[in-house]
Amino acid sequence: MDDLDRLFRRLVANIRAEYPAYLTSAFPVAEVYQSVVPYRTNRAELGIEMHEDYELALTRLLAGERGLICGDPAMQHALSGAGDAAKITYRNYAASLIEISTDAVARLDESMRRSGRPITPTVSPVAPARAAAPTTIVASGPCAFCGGALPDGRRITFCPYCGQNVTVKLCPACSAELDVDWSFCPVCGREVEQETADLVESDTES
Repeated sequence: MDDLDRLFRRLVANIRAEYPAYLTSAFPVAEVYQSVVPYRTNRAELGIEMHEDYELALTRLLAGERGLICGDPAMQHALSGAGDAAKITYRNYAASLIEISTDAVARLDESMRRSGRPITPTVSPVAPARAAAPTTIVASGPCAFCGGALPDGRRITFCPYCGQNVTVKLCPACSAELDVDWSFCPVCGREVEQETADLVESDTES
């Protein structure tokens, strides 16, 4: 079993626990690394020590390796290495839709039955808050992930072009996702510049 197998096994376990609709319907790529199996809350269960290795496994998954998921053929072609690998990452396809392969899930279930080891899902400690209004920022300048121009002055949570959650930032050393008010990366320990400007919890205003 390699990193790709472990990522898929954790993905299926967490979907069954918190996002059961994703077993039978398409969902955005961004959901995988932002909500279902984010590295920072699944690192121990995945057994993947480096964020770069997580990103590589996720890229292989989204490229369609081993037929574990179905997705946009153009995305899978690009991420498989046939495209310009120096410029293309899975974040370019944050809004693309993918589906879990039912055959792959059946094979996983059979494998787990034979091993006699059930998979304990990594239930997100913030899952109950998903129904609450999301954190927002006042948009300005380009999206840090795709470079698209954000709607200046509007409170937003996601980039309208790539679907990336713009209320998080990336560690400059290891690319782990960080909350905007964090001073240090919890994965590699790198000190990062705080970006606390205008981060608020949305209320019920329309």
